[in-house]
Amino acid sequence: MVVGWIGSRLGLKYYDPVVDNLDLWDDNLSVEVLRKPSVAVTFVIAARTTKPNLLIVGKTDCFSLKK
Repeated sequence: MVVGWIGSRLGLKYYDPVVDNLDLWDDNLSVEVLRKPSVAVTFVIAARTTKPNLLIVGKTDCFSLKK
């Protein structure tokens, strides 16, 4: 429920779903991965029954320096 809500908020900011809860279904874990290619940012959102209950990880791709 929380993962879907956060994912929908990121979707409004043009993040594309890469993995959703149906891809990684488990009774104790809910996962969604969203990516915005234009800024090379990926978010992994996970909710589980054990602590920490909510985990949000943001990752950026590395870009080579322009000379």
